Amino acid sequence: MKVLMISHAGVIDENRRRLYIMLERYPGLEMALMTPAVWHEKDLKRVYEAGSVRGQDRAVAEGGGLRLIKGDLYNNGNINMHWYRSGLREALDDFEPDILHVEEEPYSLASFQAVRMSSGRKIKIIAFSFQNIFKRYPWPFRAIERYVLERTDYVIAGNAEVMAVLRRKGYSGPARVVPLGVDTSVFRAQRRTDPVPQDGSCTIGYMGRFIPGKGLYVLLKAMTEVSDDIRLRLIGGGPEEAGLRRAVEEMGLSERVRFFDLLPHSEVPGCMRQLDAFILPSLTMPNWKEQFGRVLVEAMACGVVPVGSSSGEIPNVIGPAGLVFREGDHHDLAAKIRQLFSDKALRSELVNRGRRRAEEMFSWESVAAHTYGIYAELSGEGTPDA
Repeated sequence: MKVLMISHAGVIDENRRRLYIMLERYPGLEMALMTPAVWHEKDLKRVYEAGSVRGQDRAVAEGGGLRLIKGDLYNNGNINMHWYRSGLREALDDFEPDILHVEEEPYSLASFQAVRMSSGRKIKIIAFSFQNIFKRYPWPFRAIERYVLERTDYVIAGNAEVMAVLRRKGYSGPARVVPLGVDTSVFRAQRRTDPVPQDGSCTIGYMGRFIPGKGLYVLLKAMTEVSDDIRLRLIGGGPEEAGLRRAVEEMGLSERVRFFDLLPHSEVPGCMRQLDAFILPSLTMPNWKEQFGRVLVEAMACGVVPVGSSSGEIPNVIGPAGLVFREGDHHDLAAKIRQLFSDKALRSELVNRGRRRAEEMFSWESVAAHTYGIYAELSGEGTPDA
């Protein structure tokens, strides 16, 4: 079975983790990954280069491994409006896949390009979507989405609400929810390396973009209603940073709230383990709501209790391993924080549940098994026990 995946996110080696696992576990599988040679992440002002494949020299010598194909893009950095200047047609011609797995939204130009180039070839097509809000896109994106979904053999949905959106848009084929994964060999609970505060204080934190949809002003308001021995770390960056810093001053929180720059991914686990709870106070916006919240899983895997709003997929990700508050309600968030730090037994139980949940549902091993199950189903080789 030969699978060609197309994914701009594949430029980052960590996002290839499930591919490595599938290749290790399933000997009959051959995989190639088409990804940009360079990707410009405009929101975070970062540039990612597609490095070498993990263990590639050894794997190639043994006749296996992941084949990495790097292409140049038009509209680099635009998630839904980029497409390949070079590399894609050559990948289809040279690799001759049985399955084309397109990890871009069905309305994106890259999806249209890939499905269009596959026309006339004997290839099964897997589409992917994280879009959990029903939207009627303007032309040509509405036509692109219809074109892709009409030619798709299977859809992988990133969250539960995607399924309802796809059905409403007329997709009637097979689909399955497969979440994002986390490397639980890296994100894992360890003994704290930073000094334990002697004053009995607790540290909560947020990590990610500083944008309106993340609800960070709700979090700051909640901080005014909890004990002074609870400290907050805001880690990341974005257009709301200046406004957040002003709000901290105006609310009298300067001694309890600290700002930190966005971290390299390799430093995230260590920083996460310094927290006692992780807060994701996202808000539902007119054109966006939380589609997953992988950082919640990273927190659970590190033994940190997640507390999230009721927006989008957050409650489904947290499940019984944390606390959920009504989105936008800073009083309810403050009550949940007080509950967490006043009940040591509850906090301990949530930590244990979170570790198990991360391993069983969101590890790359679990995600790889479910993904391969779809490949096997499409190829007629049966569905392995995932």
